Amino acid sequence: MLLPLCLHSLLSAQGWRRYCWLGALALMLCIVPATMSRSAWLAIGISLLWIWGMHKGWLMACRSYARQFPRKAASFILTVCMLMALIFILLFQLKADSARGRLLIWKNTCTAVMEKPLMGYGPGSFQMVYGKAQAAYFAAGNGTMEEKRVAGYAEYAFNEYLQFCLEGGIVLLLLILSFGISVFKRGIASKQYGFCGALFSLAIFSFFSYPLQILPFGIGAVLFSVVCVSENEKREQKVKGNLLILPFSLLLCGGIGIYRMRDLDKLDERWYNADTLFSRQNYIAASKGYEYLYSYLNYNLKFLLSYASSLYSEGRYLEACNVLERAKLISCDSYIWNMQGVYYQAASCYQPAEYCFKQSLFLIPERFYPYYLLAKLYAEPEFLNKEKVRQMAIIVMTKSPKVYSNAISEMRKEMSQLLSIYK
Repeated sequence: MLLPLCLHSLLSAQGWRRYCWLGALALMLCIVPATMSRSAWLAIGISLLWIWGMHKGWLMACRSYARQFPRKAASFILTVCMLMALIFILLFQLKADSARGRLLIWKNTCTAVMEKPLMGYGPGSFQMVYGKAQAAYFAAGNGTMEEKRVAGYAEYAFNEYLQFCLEGGIVLLLLILSFGISVFKRGIASKQYGFCGALFSLAIFSFFSYPLQILPFGIGAVLFSVVCVSENEKREQKVKGNLLILPFSLLLCGGIGIYRMRDLDKLDERWYNADTLFSRQNYIAASKGYEYLYSYLNYNLKFLLSYASSLYSEGRYLEACNVLERAKLISCDSYIWNMQGVYYQAASCYQPAEYCFKQSLFLIPERFYPYYLLAKLYAEPEFLNKEKVRQMAIIVMTKSPKVYSNAISEMRKEMSQLLSIYK
């Protein structure tokens, strides 16, 4: 975001200031290749070309050239499109698995959006909705071997526009786009090309990543937008009463937020005490501490997992499963399904445990752990199925891992013992 602003300042500056901006631009460009972020490279390249073009008047020159030589202009546009396609192919091949993973995320996100396109599923619902969509996709047998191999835990959509559409629907997306276009137009009209270029870079980057999920990017976008819509000329005008509505509303919301966070230190201290009791294996006292905090911290995944572990250690298996139901509304990590399946198995609820392990398997098909857990589940005396035990154990023994680890060798030793028992 700062590179376009720096180039604009370089092209606008005179004298010794030009050398300062040139040095800053050179230092930034030295950092860019080391990031290995294709999205950033693309956003920087396009936004810098746009800044350069606005300063040199390329847009007007291209319009007049197209009117005089339409055929040459068409061939030039075709050449540029072919060059862009080649660049995209090269960037795709640079980290092909990462690109395939994002394509899978976009495909499943679009499927979820089509089911509720107008108003979306609500703020913060992406992980829950996406987890269901990906599990349903693989459960229906639609995934290719490449998609199964690159499937993983998707915390974000890697496309802000798709994530806005899923959580807030097409209505929210149109509102954001109309706001962005109006800010961009005002910025160009006031010749704030640097700040417009920064926002343009952010808009391109948002197609392939999740910058607006990180607070500093959002703050930068708001500040640059304010500069774009601000007028340079000072005008004397009477302050109207309705102009006080916005600052008053911000003040009120800020006051409410501060009031609600007044006990934050006490809650943090209670959470620390509960974690300490849990680490000392005082599970009853730890569970009471977590129970008190549940209504305040039921949005925090780490807290919910700690609370469920404490209940499980205390022997309250089904209550721990209920806490994990809440965790599944926050995260689509397959670890939660595995954890819940183990708890159901401990409570002798074998069919719900089987369902949890299979859902984990559908969510990320190439993981070893769900097959291992299913093999141990089918080996339970009250739920014994020798054929399925052998089937799951053979998969664990023969499946090639993405990354080999000691945990895989330990699982294979256990599966080898099961195979010797259930020949």
